[in-house]
Formats: sequence, C-alpha cells, structure tokens
Amino acid sequence: MSVQTPRRDLAREDVGGVTVLRLTVPKLLDEREIRSLFGWIVRLLDEEGRRYLVLNFCRAEPLASTVIGQLLMLNRRVQARDGRLVLCGFGPRTPEILSAMRLAPLFRIRVEEEQALRSLDEEAGSGCVGKGADRESR
Repeated sequence: MSVQTPRRDLAREDVGGVTVLRLTVPKLLDEREIRSLFGWIVRLLDEEGRRYLVLNFCRAEPLASTVIGQLLMLNRRVQARDGRLVLCGFGPRTPEILSAMRLAPLFRIRVEEEQALRSLDEEAGSGCVGKGADRESR
C-alpha cells in the first residue's frame, strides 16, 4: 500500500532510496496538526518501509515544543529500522534552540537539502545525488 501525500503541509519526493519531505507551511504551531503530520510520516515508515528520510523545514519557524518531541520520536523510530533521518532547511533560530536544549547532537542537521541527500547517499546505496538520480514526486 502506498502512502500518498494529499497533505497541504507537506510535499514528498522519492530520490532513489531516500524520501525527501518538505514542509509547505511557514509555521508548525497547532498541536493536533503536528501530531497528524508526524503520524503520517510514521505510517510512511511502517507501510512503505522507507528508512532514509530528509525532512526539509523550508525555513519554517518557530518550532513548537511538540515538534521537537515528535522529531525525537521519529528519529528513534528511523534508527530502530537501521535507517537515518537528516533535518535541513531550518530558519536561523532553530539550530540555536536545539543547541541550547542540548538536542542538536541527537540529530543529523544540514543547512541545505542537497547536503542532506549527499549525507545519506552512501548509506542508502542509492546513488541519489549523482547524475540521473531517480526522482519521483508524489
């Protein structure tokens, strides 16, 4: 069963063995929406077996505490599947907040999406960053 992306707050693109998820809203503040979003991502892991994820925040800020909690949960679930989660595209305040909370070392954080993809390229064994990368938007 394929998990489609009929969400207004998220866009999906599969690049080889890596799934790129891009936020399409400027802020994530509503707790119910946050839980729904992360629930969808977990179903993606469970139903499609995706293990390598790039979550691009597309400069969305501020991050509600619920988002940080959900990121911790998501990171643990991905790691339990021997996968990797890379976060990128944060606005200027988020890395400072994660550092102040001493959470930054728990995550792989890159500035740009291309850097995030490159960091997963070898692990996913997908050659996703090289020429002719297999890109499929959903």
